[in-house]
Amino acid sequence: MQDNYIKPFIVIIILAFSLSLLTCSPSGGDATVNINLGFPHVAYKRSVIDSILNFFATRAYAQPPATVDQIVVRVDGPGMPTMEFFFTPDVITATVVVPSGSSRKFTVLADTPSATLGGSKKMNLAPGDNVSVTINMGLFSTKLVIPDNVNGRVVQIDDISGSDADINATWIDTNFGLANFEPQDIDFDSRGRIYIAANHGAASTTYQVIRVDDINGTPYTGFADPGSTIYAVTVDRKNSLVYYATSTDLYRSDYDGGSVVGPFNNLGVIFNIRGLVIDNNGIIYIAWSSGMECAVSAYDPGTETILDTYYGTSALYEYGWDVMVKPPYIYAAIDEGSLGQNRIIRFTFEGGTLIERGIYTTSLLGPHRFIAPLRSRIYFADDNFGSDRIVVMDNILGSNRRNYGQNGSSIGEFYFFDEAF
Repeated sequence: MQDNYIKPFIVIIILAFSLSLLTCSPSGGDATVNINLGFPHVAYKRSVIDSILNFFATRAYAQPPATVDQIVVRVDGPGMPTMEFFFTPDVITATVVVPSGSSRKFTVLADTPSATLGGSKKMNLAPGDNVSVTINMGLFSTKLVIPDNVNGRVVQIDDISGSDADINATWIDTNFGLANFEPQDIDFDSRGRIYIAANHGAASTTYQVIRVDDINGTPYTGFADPGSTIYAVTVDRKNSLVYYATSTDLYRSDYDGGSVVGPFNNLGVIFNIRGLVIDNNGIIYIAWSSGMECAVSAYDPGTETILDTYYGTSALYEYGWDVMVKPPYIYAAIDEGSLGQNRIIRFTFEGGTLIERGIYTTSLLGPHRFIAPLRSRIYFADDNFGSDRIVVMDNILGSNRRNYGQNGSSIGEFYFFDEAF
């Protein structure tokens, strides 16, 4: 699934250029800031904004980001209150006035229906200053977008907080108009678009990664069918690439599903793949099962080599289901069903070795998919043949844990997976 690494796109905050950029005033006076919100909103075409983007840096995108609902500019710093300025997506230029001073932090957040894009930068402002700054934007956070596999839908909720009624009020579910839809795994690109590994079509025998702009996203973009179920997908937001895996094979494409590479070599010992995630160094972590025990492997797609593999306890029917990155840690979801050894394992990857750094085992049904990995807390789908819920907790110790949902097909209910392997 996804990790917290960003392929930038550029929002230029245009101010009249000033040679006094590095000067500051501890108090008194304001700076007037003309903010150019250079998002391309409709069909992409070269414009004045594009020329500015290309002047400052290589353009990161050839298309607009996912649908933007609202843009917020937040300014804070020493000796001033936090200020927020709200803009609709069709606004090209907005003017804000902020107190002068040192270390003024400008944060731009753009909300889509399913994600938040963001970036920030600090500057010093003297009274009357006009300053230009480039803010690199990328995927900042996401809502909880969940593959509800057996129910044939993707579910989105804002967060697991407050009462269940509050959570249910934000509930959205959809199959994107696809017949016999069986979503397996989900990740986001740096523009906030959603990638779903799924079966669909007649007898669920079309095997694809599909891309949608957001939870409301139809029509969709379908990737090439590798001929068998795609169980896992992870997006390399740093390099605008998508990796996806069948039970035994790993593939790579661009954001549009083109330039397909794969299957990759030297995965012969890895099978029953269920989870993928890529870190900022380009290492892919793979959750899989040998049939007798769970396994997590670190794989370098550049050299097509397995760097290290962690094996479980050799108990019968122990399954590696998913992996996620929260730097500096890698987390794995391990399902042992009725054997009672269900667990979340935390690792570091140091010197080419996966090192266990903590285990959580308390009252788990069977951890499967991690959800919303960019958030600070740990979220995962926890289920075991007819018992289904989402678990959220602060850390590997299980602090402030909460369970949400139950088995079923209505609002507040899930039926995640109906298989071990």
